[in-house]
Amino acid sequence: MSTNIKEGLSFANGDGWKINVGQVYSNPYEPYHIEITQIVIEEPDLQSAKIYFRYVDPKDHTKVVDEFDENTWHRAWFINEQWSPEKWDSGDEVDQ
Repeated sequence: MSTNIKEGLSFANGDGWKINVGQVYSNPYEPYHIEITQIVIEEPDLQSAKIYFRYVDPKDHTKVVDEFDENTWHRAWFINEQWSPEKWDSGDEVDQ
């Protein structure tokens, strides 16, 4: 069985959660925030999409924390369960 891989700028599933490239997430148990850099969807299981990210300073999201590998990723379901979206560019809270 072949896997159809798609790389995209956003991810949304039928449960109402949405992840966008450039979006920043926080976790109260982590010292840094994460910024989504790439989304790879291996259909048909959208919840298992690979969400690549980089760690950023929680007070300055333009400052990347260099001590981490930029090829770090989690599955979409893990991002949804463990991280909360910060403010999006529009100034509104991102729908989940």
